[in-house]
Amino acid sequence: NLYLIGRRLSVWLNARDTAFLKNHTSRKGGESDVRNMQDILPARVDYDPVALFDEAKARDLMLLGLDEKRKAVTVPRSAWVKSHVQVMGPPGTGKGVEVGITLSQAIGYGDAVYWFDPKNDQWAPSVMAAACEKAGVPFVLVNLQRGQPAQINPFHNVTRDELYELLETGFSLGERGTDADHYRLGDREAAWELCQMVDKPSISASELYRMAHDRLPEGVLDKAKGFMSKLKELTRLTATQTAEGVDIRDFVERGGCLYVIGHTRDDVVIRMQRMLVMRLVQMREAMPHHRRHVTGFLDEIKYLLSKPVLNALGTVRDKGMNFLLAHQSMGDLGSVPNVELESARREFLDCTPIRWFYRNKDFDVAEWISNMTGQKLAEVERRSVTRNEGYAERVEAEVVLMDKQKNLIDTNQVQNLPDGCAVCIGVGIAKLAYANPIRVEKRAFAVPVAPQVEPDPIFEPAAPAAKSKPAKKAGKKPAAAAAENPPDGRPLPPPDAYDDAPFNWEEL
Repeated sequence: NLYLIGRRLSVWLNARDTAFLKNHTSRKGGESDVRNMQDILPARVDYDPVALFDEAKARDLMLLGLDEKRKAVTVPRSAWVKSHVQVMGPPGTGKGVEVGITLSQAIGYGDAVYWFDPKNDQWAPSVMAAACEKAGVPFVLVNLQRGQPAQINPFHNVTRDELYELLETGFSLGERGTDADHYRLGDREAAWELCQMVDKPSISASELYRMAHDRLPEGVLDKAKGFMSKLKELTRLTATQTAEGVDIRDFVERGGCLYVIGHTRDDVVIRMQRMLVMRLVQMREAMPHHRRHVTGFLDEIKYLLSKPVLNALGTVRDKGMNFLLAHQSMGDLGSVPNVELESARREFLDCTPIRWFYRNKDFDVAEWISNMTGQKLAEVERRSVTRNEGYAERVEAEVVLMDKQKNLIDTNQVQNLPDGCAVCIGVGIAKLAYANPIRVEKRAFAVPVAPQVEPDPIFEPAAPAAKSKPAKKAGKKPAAAAAENPPDGRPLPPPDAYDDAPFNWEEL
């Protein structure tokens, strides 16, 4: 009994001694424990972002959020206008909240803001409209989805070269480095010849298709069936069937926000989205010395980014334009047409020095984010364990400390970030920060209606073929009646032609 009591007492005393030493010994920071993340991660920071905008503007700063010590996380305005920003996180983590904070400030600075929204966010239009009202600048919402009235023409005031680049971007006519490039030669030839025929600055998609149908040589049309099919599909998008409509250049002249609602599943709308983003880049490159800065936001980049726009990220920063690029994972870059994933990933990361990453459960991604936060020194302790006469283990009081390097924000923290909290990289030392939503009243917006191009008879559907009357002969077999009235209208031989006839293998 004394032996058992002594053994248990020794274990209990050892546990108390170890806990005492850990609680009363100074450390630079050891390894994190996922079971105790609530003690490491910052508590929720509640604040009103709009209340901080005026002070940030007075200091010529852009507010991104607040850290765990309620200290403002800011970027100098001079650095902001020359930097693209990457915002990454799973659905519902708060990407739109962070972008709403920054673009509301951009409106206050007098920038022209273009928001491309394929998923039709329920709150973002109201947030941007409130910012525009406060600044006294226009807010215009365009809806590209099917069934909408005519509102915008992507081919408004374009040169022939710009028109060809838009068609190449929207229809993915660029080279991919595969054998399929040979079959796109005919499509590119048709697009080029068609653009050389255009003799006015504004042309609708319907007029463009009629011109291609009537004036392109037969030899060119035979090799460009894919191009003609996609161009014809574009004519069915009623929101862009106008020669006039909203001019994206107006916002550079006056300031304000153009909000474009698109789609995530409709291929025709996705092509049009990519064309409009490319048109925005063309517009900025055509007027690089205009004093007003331009900011474009691409939400869910896999539905908006194209090879020409990806290549332009490295050049438009010097022309008074920057992009905010939001996506769910790095795998989304694999959806960029004509670009391999690894190539798109390198190009994308090289052009986005400011990054805002939300919680990510994928360990590889969490490790990648953690590695970008830099390293710090941490003390690792070593203790020796001995056994007493009763074979009870005892941790010795003597501790050996060793310095080692560890990531400033480790994978445990990245994988367990609370809602609204993100890892901010590229703004000084990496840090954890909160972005709180801007509180506004939800509103409904009408789209601007433009004169619609009258539909051409060439686009009217063909009249359905007249149906044959059902057979009424008595005693006719059902199979014979079906053969006499085939569903596709094609004539078939009489049914009795096959009855009792020997099969002639030689003739077959």
